[in-house]
Amino acid sequence: MTFVPKLQLRDFTGGINTKQRPNKIKDNQLKSIISMDFVANSVQRAQGYTVLGTEPDNTLTGKTLYSHKILAGTEVLVKTIGTYIKYLDVVDNTWYKMTLSTFTTGLRWTFSSFNGFLYGNDGIDNWIYWAGSSRSTLVNAITPASVTIELQTGHGGRFPNSGNIMIQDDLISYTGKAGDQLTGVTGIAVNHPAGSTVILELDSSTYSGLTKSKQINFFKNRNYAVDYATPNIIRHSKLATNTNPETTLVNFAVAGGAGDAGFGIAPAEIISTKVYITGNQTSVLACFCKDGVVYSFVVTDTTTSTVNAFV
Repeated sequence: MTFVPKLQLRDFTGGINTKQRPNKIKDNQLKSIISMDFVANSVQRAQGYTVLGTEPDNTLTGKTLYSHKILAGTEVLVKTIGTYIKYLDVVDNTWYKMTLSTFTTGLRWTFSSFNGFLYGNDGIDNWIYWAGSSRSTLVNAITPASVTIELQTGHGGRFPNSGNIMIQDDLISYTGKAGDQLTGVTGIAVNHPAGSTVILELDSSTYSGLTKSKQINFFKNRNYAVDYATPNIIRHSKLATNTNPETTLVNFAVAGGAGDAGFGIAPAEIISTKVYITGNQTSVLACFCKDGVVYSFVVTDTTTSTVNAFV
């Protein structure tokens, strides 16, 4: 019996094709097995990983990673590592501090976002607040002798009239603003090139009086916070307003009126909370409790009052 080859190859010039699936490559091409996984009867690209930013001290242990959405549709990666809270600067591909203030090490943080504002707590330290939309890049390089900072055109309105900013781990103060220029600048420690990212310093002191939380969720225009010390209590803030969400979403004072803050006492300790979309396309705030039951925490606003219940 004569053997008849099914496919005869005379052209071996196709090389390695690393872009297409094995069943899509040409007969004269090869599939590299570097970074590949064997799955069933085929070869597919391994999932792998991507290094997100450099970290000067790789001995520090990170506990929390959070993707914070800001108004322009941009997402900023925020992480807690060691005693610091940092953000990934995609310009420098480096993790920079959002404040020089330090926090208790080894704790997991929980965050929530609204209209570019970031809120967070770890159950021990003060609540933090960050205006993520107050963000720009330097038009011109600055040195320790600089007394003004030129932001990108139209970005001056993103920043308050005075305050503290962070540029590449450098905490810098300014006392005034003229259009897109920050004035009365002091505290520049090192040179910063044009194009460096400028952010408003994270605030870790204003909301020091808030009850510490083990978990925070933003849901239906409110912040929901599970008490750290008494975890069967969940508090909800006032309804957010676009005028000053930085105050309404951290206002947990019970008043009883429409759109006001309040709290609920769960049948058992709340282990975790998560927002879910149900089968009929409605959303619920699910509370996973220690009694093995998942409850929906429902807050209802009437024209005169705000009531809540575990369902």
